[in-house]
Amino acid sequence: MIEKTFSTPMGQIHYWTAEAPGRPWLVFLPGLTADRRLFDKQTQALSPRFSCLVWDAPAHGASRPFALAFSMEDLTCWLHAILEREGIKKPLLVGLVTIDAPPLGRRYYTRAELWLLKHTKWMYRSIPWGLLQKWGTAGTSESPYGHSLMEKMLEGYQKEEYCALATHGYKLLAQAVEAYGESALACPALLLC
Repeated sequence: MIEKTFSTPMGQIHYWTAEAPGRPWLVFLPGLTADRRLFDKQTQALSPRFSCLVWDAPAHGASRPFALAFSMEDLTCWLHAILEREGIKKPLLVGLVTIDAPPLGRRYYTRAELWLLKHTKWMYRSIPWGLLQKWGTAGTSESPYGHSLMEKMLEGYQKEEYCALATHGYKLLAQAVEAYGESALACPALLLC
């Protein structure tokens, strides 16, 4: 895959592409605290038959340092700009739904829960770093390979950076629930269980 960068006012976004001319585009989007390595095996296996793009989301992996002042709208605008730059018209987005992910429906949250999601830094900072790393890998995979991979990703963070990133991610989730929590998906979606 070829590494590329996209400049924003808050930092550089690193992403990788492997184009198979005339083939559909798969766009891999790792979740909170994970980076492109999450999809290494998938991009290796699929890139001969599909065009592939994977990014290190802002403040993740190689897309660091990155100011934690961006919104969910910023993320979508930057991703859209990257897709336009690469000439990707009808991508298949992979990774937006995660195992045991929090729901986006507003009805699933009390006001207090949404407030707490926006203010998790104090809670994360009170947990020993080793325990945070253990919890951060516990529910991410069923395989030893997956656990090992997530451990490596978390080792790349200092505790304070990890706490700030997780706090920002949960804040974006709470804001998305408040803004769009009762909206229906306006595009085709396939959820695999």
